[in-house]
Amino acid sequence: AQQYFQFTLLAQSPLRISISSEYLFRATDNEALRWQVQAAGETFAEGQVKLELSPEGQGELTLCDALTLPVGAEAVWLTLEVVQPQATAWSDAGHRVAWQQFPLAAPLALRRPSPVGTAPALESSDAAWTVRSGSQQWTIDRESGLLTHWQVEGVEQLLTPLRDQFVRAPLDNDIGVSEVERIDPNAWVERWKSAGLYGLSARCV
Repeated sequence: AQQYFQFTLLAQSPLRISISSEYLFRATDNEALRWQVQAAGETFAEGQVKLELSPEGQGELTLCDALTLPVGAEAVWLTLEVVQPQATAWSDAGHRVAWQQFPLAAPLALRRPSPVGTAPALESSDAAWTVRSGSQQWTIDRESGLLTHWQVEGVEQLLTPLRDQFVRAPLDNDIGVSEVERIDPNAWVERWKSAGLYGLSARCV
């Protein structure tokens, strides 16, 4: 195992978790569970619980009876950490030996309306559409449908028109057992070639 403690989120209100130990012969004698609930980097609840688990043991913990989050909270995460309160021969006090994060449901709320600004301006010609908004400008070719120019404060951001790209370089697994002089027709890259994937062309409709 990558870490000897595994976690499961059981419920959000009350906030309950399950933790299991993968130690075969050792009971927890220098481990504590730290937990923290954060939304957009702001902490709303936290605590620490001493762990008492037998070898290969499992336990359920109620971290808090009622988790209250502000209306409009976003990106709410529960962070769990198992730390060693006492220093050992190989670690300092507070050393983290296992951790995991769980996303939590946030209260439903209407988003605040975005500030009203100047609407983008559209210019149309026989060759292209040009959209201007603030310091930025985009040009779309009418014949190809491609974004040919993107300027920020007059500085071009694109070296070439922005195109769709549905093809990637094949990986070893795509090539399979194919060799330069012995092609495996069942390899994925050969199937893609025979299906015409590498011969795709774009057309603006």
